[in-house]
Amino acid sequence: MKPDEDNKVLILGATGNFGRKIAKGLVKKNIAIIITGRHEEPLCALKKQLSKAAVHTCIDILCFDFKKRLSQELLRLRPPLVINASGPFQTADFTTAINCILLGVNYIDLADAREYVNDFSILEEQAIKKNCIAITGASTLPCLSSAVLNYYKDEFKTIDSLVYGITIGQKTERGLATFKSILSYAGHRLQDFRGISKKMYGWQDLYRQEYPLLGKRWMANCDVPDLDLLPAFFPIKSIRFSAGIESNVAHLGLCFLSWLIRLKFPIKLEKHAEALLKFSHYFDSFGSDAGGMHMLMSGTDHKGNHKSIKWFMVAKSGDGLYIPTIPAILLAKRILQEEIIETGAIPCTQLISLESYLAELKKLDIHVFSEVKQKF
Repeated sequence: MKPDEDNKVLILGATGNFGRKIAKGLVKKNIAIIITGRHEEPLCALKKQLSKAAVHTCIDILCFDFKKRLSQELLRLRPPLVINASGPFQTADFTTAINCILLGVNYIDLADAREYVNDFSILEEQAIKKNCIAITGASTLPCLSSAVLNYYKDEFKTIDSLVYGITIGQKTERGLATFKSILSYAGHRLQDFRGISKKMYGWQDLYRQEYPLLGKRWMANCDVPDLDLLPAFFPIKSIRFSAGIESNVAHLGLCFLSWLIRLKFPIKLEKHAEALLKFSHYFDSFGSDAGGMHMLMSGTDHKGNHKSIKWFMVAKSGDGLYIPTIPAILLAKRILQEEIIETGAIPCTQLISLESYLAELKKLDIHVFSEVKQKF
């Protein structure tokens, strides 16, 4: 793709864990970018780093607070696309997306907040009117999870159970925004979802999941948009998503804190996010940089036979952090090349095939395993 210096993608939160990798992925595809943030020094450092990866791609810096001046900068720059990688989205509203839509600027975010993603469709009419596309949840969930289900959907007439989750390595970079999002619902009752009759609470209902190459990892309840989105697109009767941290101390310690919240202790975990994140790194020497994702599907095929499929993705060498950034990179390229001509406000479900997703990861230390079992 030939770089177009007049078609620069504006990246919000460019110096964060995901923003940096999205910026790197875009310049490697010769897509001109504007990296933004509130502080000039980290932006200059990022530009220097990116320039080594793509010498001939235009990389501009814009130092500003997008929560205060986004509309003015959009009017001045007129970018074709804004990518919002600045979380956490649990406490965010739609102001950023609305500012883009009102000016007819295409928009992508990496939201992982269940309420935010589920309510995003209220922007649909305005996005159509302004002839632009706004995509929310352009991350592992629901993009990769829906891609896996879409790949295997013809194997099932109904999916009786979908149990899946993500585990991160103890040494894997953990961003403050992501950590805050987990703390926001730890110990709180989760909104009901399909196939679950009992009350569910964040970071509870622990279990151990076996992974290829990794062994067993602790898992716990997480509140994610998939719980509502996936049953709307696929014939799923019961769904459960969990996440885990490699360190037993870190994982079980967070479970302990979740019980304090559940028992109504007067504490707000999000206020202590920075201290807790720093404390969690004390256990890094006891862990690895390897993480994974599992999707366990069981149900009935079109002949009435029971079928189960196990799908695993294992990331080593710290490469797991690239996985959530792939949707934004691929969708940005498609929007700029006018391969996406639809308008509206939509979640990032079934927008990228599993084959396309995995093709972007093939040069990384990432491995996929699958197993199909059928009873006649």
